[in-house]
Amino acid sequence: MKRVLVLGQAGAGKSHFAVALGAITGLPVFHMDRVHWRPGGQERDREERNRLVHEIMSGDEWILEGGLSATSPEPMARADTAIWLDLPLGARIRRILGRRWRLRGARIRPGVADICPERPNPGFLCFLWRTRRSARERIAAALAAAPHLTVHRIRTRAGADTFLEWLRDDVQDHG
Repeated sequence: MKRVLVLGQAGAGKSHFAVALGAITGLPVFHMDRVHWRPGGQERDREERNRLVHEIMSGDEWILEGGLSATSPEPMARADTAIWLDLPLGARIRRILGRRWRLRGARIRPGVADICPERPNPGFLCFLWRTRRSARERIAAALAAAPHLTVHRIRTRAGADTFLEWLRDDVQDHG
């Protein structure tokens, strides 16, 4: 596990998981939010996003966290492992609303604070509802089309914690 994709829909805990995975493995962590957005919440154009992803992909070791996007073909081709945080919609909405409550008054969230605006509004929640199946199907299809990947599909927060604990123990045992 040297080139890892952490995939999932909004609210699945990708950022938190990727940071914890990076701490355990020592692999550098890159967030697609930082590729997609400029500081202040300005969206980058496709050419700049593709260039940034290519720079990340040129490395031999990395964790790339985020959803699928137009920049996905190169990461999918270069990755050796994909971790799909496939949490149910209700759990993801609770995480998003809980995060919003904890960060009330803040326009940005830790981890991607300088770039990614926090926008859990009714329109965003409607988007989550409308894409709950199609986004999951898109991720499943992309992973099925990449047979070279070792895929770990995690369906609960407890499952994510268990995976990280297992990996921590494995790293300690094998140094």
